[in-house]
Amino acid sequence: MAGVEEVEVVVARSERATPRAGDAFLKVDTDQGSCLRMLTCSIPASANKSP
Repeated sequence: MAGVEEVEVVVARSERATPRAGDAFLKVDTDQGSCLRMLTCSIPASANKSP
């Protein structure tokens, strides 16, 4: 991410933090099961998108 000068923490709780750098968001979760459930749900949704 060249040119990103600032990272902002958008949401922070004991189990998850969501920092933003430019237009990109990154969810950091302490519960691996939660991450796997979110990934499992998002893969079929992204596979159905038109190019």
